[in-house]
Amino acid sequence: MARIPILLNFLYLKSFGQFFRINIIVLLHKCPMRYFNAHMIRLFQFVVLVFLMVGTECYSQVKNFKFYSVEDGLAQSQVNSIYQDSKGNLWIGTNGGGLSIFNGRSFKNYTEKEGLGSNIINSIIEDSKGRMWFATWGNGISMFDGKSFTIYTMDDGLCDDKFYDILEDSYGNIWFGSRTGITMYDGKEFKCSMDWKELEKIQITAINEDRNGVIWFGGRKLMRYNGQEFQIIESKELENIGITALHVDNKGDLWIGTWQNGVFKYDGSEFTSYTTQNGLTHNIVSSITEDKEGNIWLGTYGGLTKYNGSVFEKYTPKGELKVSVIYSLMVDFEGNLWIGTAGQGLGVFQGERFIHFNREVGINNDMIWSILEDRKGNMWFGTYGGGVSRVENFYEKIDAFKPLDIKHFTEKDGISNDRIYNIIEAKNGDIWFGTWNGLTKYDGKSFKTFGKKDGLESTIFYSIMEDKKGDLWVGTLGGAYKYDGTSFNKFAIKDDMDENVNIYIVYEDRKGNLWFGTEGEGVFKYNGNRLIQYTQEHGLASNLIISILQDEKENMWFGTYGGGISILIDNPQESTQIKDIKEFKKGGRTIYWDYVTTEDGLSDDGIILMIFDDKGNLWVGNNKGVDKFYTNGYYNYGTKLVENFGKEEGFVGIECNANATFKDSRGNLWFGTINGASMYNPGEDKINQAEPFTNIIKTRLFFEDYDFSKYADRINKATNLPEGLILPYDKNHLTFDFIGISLTIPEKVKYQYRLVGFDKDWSPITKETYATYSNLFHGNYEFQVRSCNNDGTWNKQPARFAFAIVPPVWKTPWFIILCLVSISGLLYLFVRLRTNTLQREKTVLADRVDERTTELKGAYENLKRLEKHKETLTEMIVHDLKNPLNSIIGFSKRQPGKNETEAIHQAGVQMYNMVLNILDVQKYDDSDVKLDKADYPLSLMVHDALRQIKLLIKQKSLKIENRVKPDYHATVDFEIISRVIVNMLTNSVKYSPVGGKVIIKADEVKKKGGDFLKVSIEDEGIGIPHENLEKIFDKYSQVDAKKLGQTRSTGIGLTFCKMMVEAHSGEIWALSEVGKGATFYFTIPKAEVEDMMGEVNLDALMTDEMKRLELSGGDKKILIPLLESFKQLEVYETSKNMEILNTLTLNGNEALNQWRSEMETAIFNCDETKYQDLLQLIE
Repeated sequence: MARIPILLNFLYLKSFGQFFRINIIVLLHKCPMRYFNAHMIRLFQFVVLVFLMVGTECYSQVKNFKFYSVEDGLAQSQVNSIYQDSKGNLWIGTNGGGLSIFNGRSFKNYTEKEGLGSNIINSIIEDSKGRMWFATWGNGISMFDGKSFTIYTMDDGLCDDKFYDILEDSYGNIWFGSRTGITMYDGKEFKCSMDWKELEKIQITAINEDRNGVIWFGGRKLMRYNGQEFQIIESKELENIGITALHVDNKGDLWIGTWQNGVFKYDGSEFTSYTTQNGLTHNIVSSITEDKEGNIWLGTYGGLTKYNGSVFEKYTPKGELKVSVIYSLMVDFEGNLWIGTAGQGLGVFQGERFIHFNREVGINNDMIWSILEDRKGNMWFGTYGGGVSRVENFYEKIDAFKPLDIKHFTEKDGISNDRIYNIIEAKNGDIWFGTWNGLTKYDGKSFKTFGKKDGLESTIFYSIMEDKKGDLWVGTLGGAYKYDGTSFNKFAIKDDMDENVNIYIVYEDRKGNLWFGTEGEGVFKYNGNRLIQYTQEHGLASNLIISILQDEKENMWFGTYGGGISILIDNPQESTQIKDIKEFKKGGRTIYWDYVTTEDGLSDDGIILMIFDDKGNLWVGNNKGVDKFYTNGYYNYGTKLVENFGKEEGFVGIECNANATFKDSRGNLWFGTINGASMYNPGEDKINQAEPFTNIIKTRLFFEDYDFSKYADRINKATNLPEGLILPYDKNHLTFDFIGISLTIPEKVKYQYRLVGFDKDWSPITKETYATYSNLFHGNYEFQVRSCNNDGTWNKQPARFAFAIVPPVWKTPWFIILCLVSISGLLYLFVRLRTNTLQREKTVLADRVDERTTELKGAYENLKRLEKHKETLTEMIVHDLKNPLNSIIGFSKRQPGKNETEAIHQAGVQMYNMVLNILDVQKYDDSDVKLDKADYPLSLMVHDALRQIKLLIKQKSLKIENRVKPDYHATVDFEIISRVIVNMLTNSVKYSPVGGKVIIKADEVKKKGGDFLKVSIEDEGIGIPHENLEKIFDKYSQVDAKKLGQTRSTGIGLTFCKMMVEAHSGEIWALSEVGKGATFYFTIPKAEVEDMMGEVNLDALMTDEMKRLELSGGDKKILIPLLESFKQLEVYETSKNMEILNTLTLNGNEALNQWRSEMETAIFNCDETKYQDLLQLIE
C-alpha cells in the first residue's frame, strides 16, 4: 500500500494533557517554502524531529538487513512503493527520483525524461495483461507497456492528478485512489467518483480487495464496495483518523494502518486496536504486509514491527538499519521482506538464520573470543579487551522480546585480565576463565586468580578442559597443566620438561584419551601411559593445530591452520564409503587419513574453530566466515559437500576467533567474531525452494545491439524479443543476454545454457549472464537457459528463444548436387587410374608366383596397405580440393568482379600448391632432393609467401606482424623455402580465429653445422594436443580442428616442409597448448653476406629464359605504352591481360616475340613472379 508523501494530515500533538488538532498538508516537493511563515516552518521541523526521535529503546539483538542506495544505482534514497512483477523484477517508486527496476544485479532507472509522468511515485501494480501502472503525485497515472510510457491525466477522465494507490480487482478493473476521490478504469475508459455524489471530494489513500471480492478504500473514512454500491463503515474507533494503509491477511481479516493511531484489525464484526502500548514501534503506520509464515509486518515512522499473532517484535535503528521512518513494505515470491525507507534507500530483511550480539546490545567489546551458556541459562561472552559480559536469563528475555539484562566483569571486579580466551563451567558450577594474564575461577560470588605462585609458569591461557575424572586441564603459551583441585602440575609433552610447547587446544575423546593441539609440533595423544605424536611426517596436513573434535564413529577431526581439516580414520574397514583414504606408515604405525580443504569447497584452509550441530554436521570457522560440512553424506556416500556462510548469507562477523564457538541448550550454534557474537538458529535456516525467474533480455548481433524487426514477424513488447526471427546466412554471430532473478542472494545465482540445433548438452555451470555463438550454420535453433538460486534450486523449464538461419546459395541442395557430381567424376578417374596401376602390378606378381612364393606374401600385404592408403588418400584429397573447387564453380556462374576474380585465383593457387606438395613428397620420398641454392634475403621470401596467401588473410581479417629483419640472408633454394613458408602460413591462417593475429619472427642461432636462422610462425588458433605434436609432420597426418568448423586434411603440406627443411640441413618443430595457439619453428643456413642491407639480387631470382632475354631501347619504347595498362591489372585477370597483349605489333622482332611468349605463359599460369619480372624488364 502507498504511504502519504510527506503529508502531515490528521496530526495530533499531545501537550499538557490536551489534544490539539493540526490539519496541515505540507507537500515539500511542490509547494515553495516562501508560502509558509517562520512559525509554520518551525512547527513542521519540530514535528518531524519528534517522529525521528521515537523508538530509541535498546533491544536485545541485531538482525540482518541489507540496503541498496544511490551508490548502488537506486534512483533516490526515499522509497515510496515497491512491487515485484511476473518476471521477478522489483519496481521501486521514489519520492522525486523517478522509477527504478532491480533484477538482483543492477538497477535501471526511468524519469520524466524517459516519458514517466512524474518523478514522485506512490504506488505500482502490474495488471493481468502485463502492463505496469504508476500512481504519481502531480501528473496523473503513467502506464508502461514494456516499450514506452503513456500518461493519463484529468483530460482523460481522471478525478485528480495527485494519486496515492492503485489496485486491479479480480474482474480486471483498475482502481485509483487520489486526493479528491476514486477513479476506475474498466479497460476502455476512466470513470471518476465525482459521478457518485456520496464519494465526491473524498480523499482515498489506500485500496485493497478481500477474498470475497469486496474492495476496501481508506482515507478520511473506511469504505467498502461490493460490486454494486459503496458503503461507509461507521465506527467510533475510526472517528477522526487518517487511514494510510490497508491489508487483508490470509485469515481474511482487514488490517488498517493509520496516521497517529496505530493499527486496527477488523474481522468483519469488530475492531481491535494496537498501538505503541501493545508493542508497536510508532503509532504512524505507513505500510502493512504479510510474510509466508503469516506474520504481519508493519512499517512505521519509528521502525519496523513484526506481529506473530500474539506478541510484537520491534526492529529499530541498529546494525544495518540506520533510519526509523519506513514508507513501504513488500514480500517477494521467495519470502524476502523488502523495505522502502525515508533516506536509507531500499532494504531487504535477510531473516533470522543468524542473529548478532555486539556493542549495540550492550556487550562490552565486539571482539568475542569465548562463549558459554551456564546451567542457569545465563550467556557469557569473553571479549578481547572488554572483560566478560554476562546476559542474565538469556532466552527468557529473547522469547519475550525484552531488552537484555547485561552485567560486566573486568579486572576491577577481580578477573586477572580483560582479554578472555576461554570460558568453561565445571561440574561443580564454577566458571573458569583463561585470560592473557592468568587463570581465574568464579564461584558465583567472587573471583580467584591462579598464576605463577600456584605453579603456573605461563600467564597466557588458550584452552581449559575438565576431564571425566573432574581434573582440570589447561593449554598455555608454554605447555599444558593439570589441576586436581588442590594444585597445578605441569604435564610434560616432551621428555624435556623445560622445553615449552604452545598448546592451543586440549580435548578428551570418548575413551578418555587426551589430545593436545600445538603450534608447530602437530598433535599429541595421551592414553594414560604414553604420548603418541602425529605430525606432517605421519600424514597430518599441518603442524599448527587449533581445534580438535571426535565424531560418533570415533574418528578424530583436526582443524589445522593452512592445511584444512585432517581426519584420523579410526577403523577404515567401517568407513568403506569414504573415497581416497591415505595410508601412512611411520615408526611401526599404520595411520589412515582423509582431508577436507578448499578444493572440496571450504572457504579457507586456515581452520580456527570446529563444532558439531545436533544433526552431526560439522561447522568450521575461518577468516572468511563459517562452513557447514555434511557428515552424513560423507559417511554414507563418500561425498564432500560444503555450504559456505559469509556476509551475503547473513554471517556479518566474517572473521572468526580461535575456538570461539558453543552449542547452547536449544541446539543453536554460537560463533565469536571480530564483530561480535553470531548465533545460528537451525530452525530459521530454510532451503530456498523458489525457482529463479529466468528471462532472456535481448539478442545482439556481432556483439552489438541490433534491430531485428525487418527479419521478424514482430517484436514482443513484453520481452522486447523478436518473434518468428529468420536471419540470412551472414547474420550468424549472435549473443544472448539473460538474467536469473533470485533476490535472496542474487550474487549466487548460476546458469546453464544450450543452443538446441548446435549444442549436444548443457553448458558448464557459470555466473556469466550472456552466451555467444559465432559462425552458425543454416538451420532451426532454440536458445535455452536455466538458472539456480543460492540453494541450488534449478528451473524446471528453461527460458526459450527460437530462430532460424537460411543457407547461402552455395549450400542449397541443387548446388551441392552439382559439386558432388563433379567431384565424383574426378574421383572416378583417379580411382580408375590407380586401379589400372595396381592391376598391372598384380599381373607382374602373378607371372613370378612360382619362383617367388615367399616374396608374394609380402607383396600381397603391401598391396592391401596400398589399397587402404589409396582410399584414405582419395578421401583426404577430395576434402582438400572441395572448398577451392566450390569457389571456382560458384563464382564461374556469373560475370566475376574483382573480389570474385581474386577468390578464383586464390582457389587455383591453393589447388596448385596442394598438387605440388603431393608430387614433391611422393617424388622425394625415394630420392634425394635436388636444390638450387643461393644467398637470398629471408624477408623477400616472407613477402613472396604473404603475397600468395593475401586473400586468405583478408577473408579472416587477420593481423600479420612481420618481425623479420631485412638484413637476414640465407643460403637456400628460393622457390622451395618460399613454398615452405606458404605452407606454414596457410596452416596458421586456417586455424586462426577471425580477427586473430599471426606473428613471423627470425633469430640467429648457432649449431654444430654453423650459423642458422631460426624462423618462427606463431598463431592464436585452437592449438594442438601435446600427444599430436610429434606426429603432425608425418605423411598424411591430421590434427582435430573442430572448433573452427574444419574437417580433417591430408597434412601433406607439413610433410613437405619437413623434407625440404631437412634437405637444407635444418630442423623443424612445433610448440602448442590447446586453446592458446601454436608456434612452428624451422632453421635454415645463414648466409655470410656483407653490406647488402637487405637488397634483392633480382638477377638471381630470374629464370634462365629471363636472363637470356634482352630488350633494346627501341623494344622498350614499343612496350612502354602497354606498361601502365598491365599495372592496373592482376596476373589472374586473364582475359583483360590478353586483350592488352594482343595489341602488341611484333613486325618480326625476335626479342619482342620472345617477350610476348613469356608474358603469355605467365598470364595463363598465373605466375606472379614471372609476370612482374617481365614488366620490370620494360622499366
